[in-house]
Amino acid sequence: MSCKRDYEKFVKHHGITLPEVADIALILEDALAAIKLARDAGIPILGGDVYMRRGGRITLANANWHTDPQQGESLEVYAHRTWAESDAYLRRYPKTAGADSLFVLVISDLVL
Repeated sequence: MSCKRDYEKFVKHHGITLPEVADIALILEDALAAIKLARDAGIPILGGDVYMRRGGRITLANANWHTDPQQGESLEVYAHRTWAESDAYLRRYPKTAGADSLFVLVISDLVL
């Protein structure tokens, strides 16, 4: 099993700093890899935000996703659902001509 430190190192190394919001965004391929690392480390993904990069300018895409726990759901079941829903959202997010989609993953402080 991986650890939270591996996830954080990956995001720091591959991420694009968004200084106005103090977040780190990832291109699609790296975001999908980060979801796998979060899964391997047992870190639920609460949701995330989408940004668009056109040339050197990054703007909020006004798109996001989240996964709320369901009543009576165990942390383990919830965590598995967060990874699956995050992966599915990123894979189906529409591509925009002339722009790169960037994804900020919001992770839980809880770890399995």
